This record gives sequence, C-alpha cells and structure tokens, in this order.
Amino acid sequence: MLSLFAFTSVFAQQPVFKNYTVKDGLPSSEVYNVNQDSKGFMWFCTDAGVSRYDGYTFLNFSTLNGLCDNTVFGSYEDKKGRIWFRTMSGKLSYFFQDSIYSIEANELISNEMRNGFITSLYIDEGDTIWCGVVIGKGYFKIAPPYKSENFKYIRIDKQGAYILNIDAKGFIWGGITIGENNTTLIRKQLLICEYNKARLKKTITYVPKLIPNSIYLKTNSGDIIVTGEKGIYSLNKKEEFECQGNGFISLYKDKNNDIWSGKSKGGVFFFPKGDLKQPNPSNYLKGESVTGIKEDSEGGFWFTTLENGIYYMASPDLLYYDKKNGLIDSKVLT
Repeated sequence: MLSLFAFTSVFAQQPVFKNYTVKDGLPSSEVYNVNQDSKGFMWFCTDAGVSRYDGYTFLNFSTLNGLCDNTVFGSYEDKKGRIWFRTMSGKLSYFFQDSIYSIEANELISNEMRNGFITSLYIDEGDTIWCGVVIGKGYFKIAPPYKSENFKYIRIDKQGAYILNIDAKGFIWGGITIGENNTTLIRKQLLICEYNKARLKKTITYVPKLIPNSIYLKTNSGDIIVTGEKGIYSLNKKEEFECQGNGFISLYKDKNNDIWSGKSKGGVFFFPKGDLKQPNPSNYLKGESVTGIKEDSEGGFWFTTLENGIYYMASPDLLYYDKKNGLIDSKVLT
C-alpha cells in the first residue's frame, strides 16, 4: 500500500526525505507520534486530532468525530484491532470499525491526572487497560467495561517517578529519584525499577540526569537505553552519548537493532547496531524536533516533528555517508 515512492531511486546517491505538512492534508504540522496498525495504515497524533494515512491521502479525526481531546500524544493497537489514543487531558478514546469511542471513566482519569501525563498504554488479554503516568507515585488500571468503578490508581511506595512505562509483557518500569531526605527530592541517585502487576521485581541503579519526559527501550541483548538531560545512556554498559543543549525526546529501535533518537531542534541521530560509542553519529533533519520514529512494514521510515509535520524515508539504504565526517548531504522533497 505504501510503495508509491519509486521516485527515491533517482536520488540513490544521497538520503531523500519526503515532507508532509498541512498542505498535504495533515490537520497540523505539530506532530507527536507515529504508529502503523495491523491493516497497514499509518496513524499520526497531533495537537489538532489524529490522522490516518493510506499511502495516498490523510483522513483526519477530531473532537467533532468523537475524540475526547484534540491534543493526542500517542496511539496503541490492541489485540482486537482497536486503535487507542492517549491525550493531554489523560482521557482515552479508541477507533474501531470506522467510529471513535470514549470510555466512561474519562472524567475520573482527568481528575487524577492533575499536572501529569500518560506516558504509555497497554491492553492485556483480559482487555484491562494499564497506563503508565508521570504524576509522582503510581499507575492506572482500568478494567472493562471502563466505568468509574473499574478505575484503580495503584500507588508505588517510592518518590518522584520520572519514567513510567508498561511493555508488552505487562511489566511496569519506573525511574525514581532519591533525595537527601524524605521531603526534598534531589537528583542524587536514580533507580530504574521493574515491577510486575503486583510487586517490585528488580532494581537497577545508575546516575544519569533524567527529565520528566525521559524514555527508555530495551535492546535484544537486554540492555536498557534511557534518554536524559544531556544524552542517551546505556544503563547496563554504563556508557553514554552526550550532546549540548536540549535533550533527546524520542528513542526507537528498528528491525536491524539500529537505534534512532530524536532531539529537540537537533534532528535525529542514528546509531548502527545500537553502538552509542560512535564519535560522529550520523545526524539527519537538523533543526527539526523529531518526536516520533517508526519503521513501517515495507522498510520505510517515518519521522514526526513539532515544526514541519512528517518526513518519510523510503529506505535507510539510501543514506549516503562520509566515513570520516558523517552525512554529506540530505535532500527533502516537498
């Protein structure tokens, strides 16, 4: 469905990015996340609703179509084929059979969120919703049929959760800062904690400078990669790649186990095979804030940005490197 980019072969000597913005049908050029569903559609989350792309046109959805909030930070497909959306207000909506629905527990969720936000969403085999949230000390569990009485805020007996994500195995990961005393949070030590659905499973101690929207991924080798205030950190290997200025805001592992990480107004960095030690990692889309990265089912790559919508690259094989100095040039088709 998405193989309409034959033009890229003409530019095989240099990386080619196709840029999509409002003029191409997006509801907004401020895009937070990208995902591909089981039918092959690409979903983009923006500050003006969500957009579904079929390879030819964008179909947009907003509160006028049933979304509970137009500012949507991320999407997730469950085993029933429902596409769930997590929003700035914390309220949840889902797309199913060409319609959008909201759950009854939304008002309670919104009240509990206060100044926090949902960092991740997972639906287990029993249709229970698990939400990683950054509000201080816990996560949400919402059992079907998703009414207020089915909502539970599960508290963690630790302070200052900077990361709280739930992966496909149902584990909950939390970044906990430990202060000088029980009342003052000082970033002296960070604990990356792994929980199962009932209790603490294990703790990994490290000392990177994390920020509230720090994110992590787990490599095939079992290493844990975390974005921080000044760089990307390997918790297992105690390695880091530091950069000056604003930190990294996205992190992605592709099918070849390469790592991509987007930076605020710094483009996207590329680490072949996840090697963070490279002295000159390749850097593309410089000046853009790359919020989301996704390799689609045909091997193409999508990059969402806060400034200029979406960039598409048909294949990483089209990247052209100077082995000594990194990327020579890039071309954007508009």
